[in-house]
Order: sequence, then structure tokens, then C-alpha cells
Amino acid sequence: MSSVSAFAMFPRNEAIDKGSPLPYYVQLKEILRGYIENGEWQIGSQIPSEPDLCEVFNISRTVVRQALRELTYEGLLVREKGRGTFVAGPKISERLVQELTGFYQDMAERGNPPVSKVLKQQMIPSSPKVASFLGLPPGTSVIEIERLRFVQNEPIVLVITAIAVVVLFLPNIQEMVVRCGALKEKVVVANEE
Repeated sequence: MSSVSAFAMFPRNEAIDKGSPLPYYVQLKEILRGYIENGEWQIGSQIPSEPDLCEVFNISRTVVRQALRELTYEGLLVREKGRGTFVAGPKISERLVQELTGFYQDMAERGNPPVSKVLKQQMIPSSPKVASFLGLPPGTSVIEIERLRFVQNEPIVLVITAIAVVVLFLPNIQEMVVRCGALKEKVVVANEE
């Protein structure tokens, strides 16, 4: 892939913020993740080569390799020796939606009930991936709730939940909220803003 076509694969013209406290590889990883999760790069499509990514983002190959390695570990990319790096298809075991009470029950049974801190809640257009899991057209409004869960005052897991806005207007929402108790306080908080 030539540098010209590599630049064409990044129409939003993102750049690595050299003044940011975030490491360069984290910034690159998030840029690449955005193209994958928003469906701009299709499953099976080849992404730009390491040298092309270095040139496009003006960063070292070490930074590029670390970002690609982490995205590979996360299952978003697959690397094929001698061929390149490609957008991975979903794994059979991949689940976007976690059982709402699973983490809480597991930790509580061990005597360590978790505490959640809401970091962000906002109404956003759904990405193609989230929309497909929720059975919605891409771009449909969803409420995204980002929570950091702690056990014994230690951060354990970052949970990002997407709720279809139409769910909030269903007549049986109170019943659903009671059955999904772990999310009850978050739905109430989301409605207060």
C-alpha cells in the first residue's frame, strides 16, 4: 500500500497529540479502534502497513507495533505473517452485552460487593456494531453509560453499556428496571440529567 492510499484510509485526519499525557500508542490504538468499530474499515480489510502508519502519524515503529499488538489481543485485528494486518471478524465467544447482574453477584458471593462510579453518560448515535447487537439501524440514538467498577476501593473493570433510547419509553420499563437491578440506579441517573 502506498503512502498516498494509506493517507486516504484516514479521512478524518486525526493526529497524535504530542502534548497529551496519553502515550502515543494509546492515542493510535483509539484512532484505529474508531475506524473499526464505526464500520469504516470492514471485517477482513487490510489496514495500512506499519511503515505507512509511522508516516501518516509521524510516530516510531515501536509505537505502531504496541498499538497493533494491543488491538490484536483485544480481537479487533488479526496479523498474518507475510500478508499484513486485517480487521478481525467477531469471535464466537464475543459478547457485547454482559449479564447485568453477573459481575455484581460474582463479587458479592466472594464477600466483596463492587461499587460503581459513573464516569460518563451521554446520548450518542449508535455505531454499526452496537446497533447490530441491539437490533437497531446504525446511527439510532442510544444512551451510553461508562462505569468504573471497584472492589475493595481498587478499580477492577471499565463497563460501557449502551441502552436503546426506545427502551426508556416502554410501558413495562419499571418491571425491566426491577429485574435488572444492577442498572436501576444508572437508568435513574441518566434520566435526571
